[in-house]
Amino acid sequence: MRIRVVLLLLAAILTTAQASTADFRESDRDHAYTMLRGVQQEIEQKYFDPAFKGIDLNADAKVANTRIAKATSIGEAFAAIAQFTAEMDDSHTFFVPPWQTASFDYGWTMGMVGDTCHVLKVKAGSDAARQGVTRGDVVKTVNGLRPTRESLWRLEYLFHVLRPQPGLHVELVTPKGVARELDLAAQVRPRKKIVALTGADSGWDIARLMDEQSKESREQQPTIVELGKQVLIVRLPTFAIEESAINQILRRARGHETLILDLRGNRGGPLVSLQTLLGGLSRTDMAIGSLKERERVTPLLAKGAGNDAFVRGGGQVSGGSVAMVA
Repeated sequence: MRIRVVLLLLAAILTTAQASTADFRESDRDHAYTMLRGVQQEIEQKYFDPAFKGIDLNADAKVANTRIAKATSIGEAFAAIAQFTAEMDDSHTFFVPPWQTASFDYGWTMGMVGDTCHVLKVKAGSDAARQGVTRGDVVKTVNGLRPTRESLWRLEYLFHVLRPQPGLHVELVTPKGVARELDLAAQVRPRKKIVALTGADSGWDIARLMDEQSKESREQQPTIVELGKQVLIVRLPTFAIEESAINQILRRARGHETLILDLRGNRGGPLVSLQTLLGGLSRTDMAIGSLKERERVTPLLAKGAGNDAFVRGGGQVSGGSVAMVA
């Protein structure tokens, strides 16, 4: 029996819907139907394996159609499409709604440390900072939902992509054990409803989008901390980076006694990046798994780096030991 853990996501979406019924038109419903068909077609052609997880894609699409037919707001219509993709129960398959007409900056970020969710950063001048939220606070719930290692990506998807909120109700516990309940307001900035991608506005919109993309790319770059020649710590938030960045990590690692790879929250990326990293740690080729496609299963190998490897065969280590934190 397939466990539908993603029903929690739908419930959260529906209880936090923002778009009013008065703003919802039949043309919006028609657009939602079109989006759903497009999403289903993309999944069928480029991703879906009927033998995987026992998912009945057509049945799930019919349910989504029914939900869209009953929707009274654009938020509910988008929630139906989001739930359709969430039934895959796969962090790589999700619905990205159309461009939001406003940006939402909560002023704080959270992440898992072990099995506990903590506040990782607090932006100076934000409402969270004004109310005394600090790095290290334990996050018990966000809008009534408890973040776990399994659910965190869904919560971030919900509040950052699918249904941004003007504020979040959080339950926190300070490092001293003091429990607090706070309503933390987000900084909401209106966006242009029409974006000129033709350069008709002297290229300002194109430049702004490129700046946003560049900022996001910078935030996803590896963070490297060197503790003398003993320890090299690498925070790797994604494998969707240039192969040259992976090779730089391997070059920096050589000569250190210990390499710590922090993969917590890693969003994945091209297989070649993973293969390059693992191959660079081993002198010889290594089998790291199997690539399962619709028609075949192929062994997944990482080509060893020979004498340039950080960890050498036969128990010999050029630098020392490797620890991976996931």
